[in-house]
Amino acid sequence: AMIRSLIEDFGLLNIDIDESGAEGLVTITSLDPAKNAKAEEKIRFLVQEANNFSPSGSSTLNKRVPDPEVGKIYKECAIVGVHPFGCFVELYSGKEGLVHVSELDGKRIANVADKFKVGDKMDVKVLALKDQKGKIRLSRKAAMTEAAAQTDPAEAG
Repeated sequence: AMIRSLIEDFGLLNIDIDESGAEGLVTITSLDPAKNAKAEEKIRFLVQEANNFSPSGSSTLNKRVPDPEVGKIYKECAIVGVHPFGCFVELYSGKEGLVHVSELDGKRIANVADKFKVGDKMDVKVLALKDQKGKIRLSRKAAMTEAAAQTDPAEAG
């Protein structure tokens, strides 16, 4: 009923809603760009209003957080989760990745929780954007190795 009334009110040909992706996509069709613009404004308002009442509170109109750069070292990243398999680290607001236990140190770590705590900071290097589980792969070991190579000219040579 809402879509039909928008089509009639703004003199549109059609409004199509695709909810198959992570975010919905609304396509407005008309012969008049001004009518399209007015309808888009109204639909954005309705979506924003709906988001204000959603339990998650997340807005589909927010800009997507950019992916981190592969190979880049991010400094002083906060640990947000400590698990037997590694640490989840926040690179920057909205982006977290996993430092697998094998990437935490050059030496074997028997118990991750003994060495790392939530809130601790660490430098990490981005190894890959998506592993099998869709997580960002990080390495503290690679960041430490690279930092050592930059401070020790004999190693870098």
